[in-house]
Amino acid sequence: MKTLPKTVKIALVDDHRVFLDGITMLVGRLSDTFEITGFNNPVECLESLEAGARFDLVICDLIMNAMNGLAFIAALRGHSKLTPVLVLSGINT
Repeated sequence: MKTLPKTVKIALVDDHRVFLDGITMLVGRLSDTFEITGFNNPVECLESLEAGARFDLVICDLIMNAMNGLAFIAALRGHSKLTPVLVLSGINT
């Protein structure tokens, strides 16, 4: 008997709407088991976590207007120490 795969909850955090929508579509096509929640602002993601949301993976931009990616990761660790974080950036240095 084959078991159904677990849903993988992914938070995607980026302050550029076009990038946020594009990565959401790209990652969503990789597997039917991915449940993606997009956040335009890192503070919104942190508030969601404070309200009880849980994610298996967080993908975030490195440079954001409201909070840079490193500060976001530090704040995220206050809510979830074990959630893996993937940082994406258009910076080539």
